[in-house]
Amino acid sequence: MADRNGESRKWLTINTAIFGGASIALAILGVTKMIASFVSGNIAMPIVGAVLGLGLFGWFGAKNFMEAWKAHSNTDYGQAMTKGITAWAATVGLVLVRILT
Repeated sequence: MADRNGESRKWLTINTAIFGGASIALAILGVTKMIASFVSGNIAMPIVGAVLGLGLFGWFGAKNFMEAWKAHSNTDYGQAMTKGITAWAATVGLVLVRILT
């Protein structure tokens, strides 16, 4: 049991690091794109994109991140891994979409 707990904690820590890095990148990209759009005079679409991105980040990224750690504390290690991977994958996906748009 202790071995599974340690392994789960290790992978959840890695998931947390990826999620944190992607969250920081998403915030930086969001701010720089908003500044660039305000300078160019195009305000409406970046605001809609920022609100939509923030909503998706909250629903898929942050929610799954919190549920992953909750599942780990409830010793549901499979659920913790699934939620942890979903959290960072959704956030990395949002970063990629933000870069491409």
